[in-house]
Amino acid sequence: MTQFVIGVTTLHRPELLRRLLASLAETTALDQFVHSIIVVDNDPDGGTRDVVTAACLPVAVRYVVEPVRGYASPRNAVIESREHDLPVCFLDDDEVVATDWAAQMAVAHQRFPLAIIQGSVRVEHEGWPRFKEGRERDPGIRIGATAASTANTLFPSAVWDDAGLRFDTQFNLSGGEDTDLLLRWEDLGGEIRWWPAQCTEPAHPDRDGLLAYLARAENSSMTYARIMRQRRRRRTALAISGLLRCAVGTASGAVTVGSRHEAAHVKVAIGRGLLRGLFLPSNRVGGQ
Repeated sequence: MTQFVIGVTTLHRPELLRRLLASLAETTALDQFVHSIIVVDNDPDGGTRDVVTAACLPVAVRYVVEPVRGYASPRNAVIESREHDLPVCFLDDDEVVATDWAAQMAVAHQRFPLAIIQGSVRVEHEGWPRFKEGRERDPGIRIGATAASTANTLFPSAVWDDAGLRFDTQFNLSGGEDTDLLLRWEDLGGEIRWWPAQCTEPAHPDRDGLLAYLARAENSSMTYARIMRQRRRRRTALAISGLLRCAVGTASGAVTVGSRHEAAHVKVAIGRGLLRGLFLPSNRVGGQ
């Protein structure tokens, strides 16, 4: 069974990184499925070096400093730092993996060796809308680029070594580098599949509450619209969708309560994000 590399990018979050590494240490048979772990610190001063050095893990852990600030450059540093042209599974530094996570990812890669594998991410932030809870996917089902990300996602070596893809550094400050790369992979005929390799994003004060959720929803849709604008795709359809979401969400929010009221707010946030991404100057779009 082919092993894979775990890639983690981090910036000024030592306690969250320590928690992630601790969960990896408790993963069943980690050294059987994982070749090594690469932690890329986006702090030029190397603020999390001590956290990585102190971690007790059954696989090699490599610490790399990437001084160019942003989203894309640290991820590219993971790719360039890996050995043996192995697959790379990106984890966010604020996630915690399940004990069978590595085994599940390895099984998925063995079954779909040329596909990007999007694992399951359970969000536990307090005050977030719950109207989408309970949606299940069949293991191995094919999903679109906009349904995936780099959070708990395994990329086969074909993405980097055969297709030659890298994260576009023009998204360093805005985010959206993952969606852009996944769309380019789809353009090449590549597959993206979902698999129940579970990790959790525990509650965090900075992300708790409905307002935090709405901000994330608006930023995500804004970045997606920006990407579509640059690719000259679906601009008219997205503009109509944005206007309709704002109008319908506003009207629905005035007469609903509970989860439907929350859903109305989300609809407005997504619509507003689409319109901002389509019509604001590019240098004002971003800030995830």
